Order: sequence, then C-alpha cells, then structure tokens
Amino acid sequence: MEYVSNRIVSRMISADLISEEEAKAYSYGIQFLLEKIISYVIIFVLAIVINRLIEILIFIVSFSLLRKYSGGIHCSRFGTCLVASTLVSLSGPVIFVLADRFYPIYQGGGIMSIIIVIIIGSINNPNIDWSAYEYKRAKIRARLIISLEVSVLSLLLVLHIPNNIRFYISYGIVVCAISMLLEIRKKGGVAYEEGGETAS
Repeated sequence: MEYVSNRIVSRMISADLISEEEAKAYSYGIQFLLEKIISYVIIFVLAIVINRLIEILIFIVSFSLLRKYSGGIHCSRFGTCLVASTLVSLSGPVIFVLADRFYPIYQGGGIMSIIIVIIIGSINNPNIDWSAYEYKRAKIRARLIISLEVSVLSLLLVLHIPNNIRFYISYGIVVCAISMLLEIRKKGGVAYEEGGETAS
C-alpha cells in the first residue's frame, strides 16, 4: 500500500499539484485513505454475502464515531488491521445470538463498557500520538459521543425498536471499551506519556 501511495504522490509532484516538502504528509494521507477504502469494501461485501449489511453498517457507525476519539489498541501493519477489523465486524451476528441467549450477562458487559469509556475517556496510542491538547479534547469528545449513543439506545428501548438494532450500537461501544483496556494492559497503566497525566 505504501508503494501505491508513493506512486500517486510522485505523479502529483510531477504534475506540480504538490511540492516535495508536502510529499510525506500526502503519502501518509493517501495510504491511510486507501487502506480504509479497501477495509470497508471487503467488510461490506462480506456483510452482503451473509445478509447482515444494515446491522454491520450500524455497528461500524457506532464503533467508528466513538473509536475516533476513545483511541485504544492499534495494529502496526495494514494486513493485521484488515484481518482484525473484518473479524470484529463480522463477529456481530455470532455475538448477537449469544447475547440474545444470555441477555443479562451481555447487558452487564454493555453497562460496564459504557462506564469504562466515560471514566477513562481516551487512551493515546503511538500510532495516533496526540499532543496533550489533542488528548484532552479527545477525552471530552469521546464522553460526548458515548452520552449520545447511550441516549439513542435509551430512546430505541422506549420506542420498542427490535433488539438487533440496539445490540449493534451497544456492540460498537463494547468493542471500543475492550480496545481501550487492551491498550492499557499493553502500556501497563493509563498514564499519558507526554503529558504525564492520568486519564480523568
């Protein structure tokens, strides 16, 4: 993927669309965009194959909105990230069957996940490398988004919307919380390296 993005950037430089100084930033941005497109195309094609497009789309929206600011563990290589993202996204239908069968246990896990995200806010990662200001802003936004998603879940419950819709929203929250806990375990704590502050 890096090779493709570098080729695109080289052509942009040749066409005088960008300068040499901007090459590195554009190469990273294009690589990131291409990786996202490929990941989503594969996930949505497989979702269509298993006839769960709407449900998986709901999960991805819920997860992506929160994940952008909650941070958490990240894969260092695109191939690993692609496999992990695909497996997590397509695991929803399997987890839903189990959650429906053991609803009180899943509900408890969902509530715990909400509490984890609210208390911690965000977890920085070397691949993200937020500054102290960006980190504080991310925590605020993560807490706002989790509050919004919980409000939507509550409204859907009051309106008696089918369980599967509520499940895929809550599953996005659960996966974010697990990602945050995995990064905390990897670091050995929640201290923010540069700022030296704990998540609060």
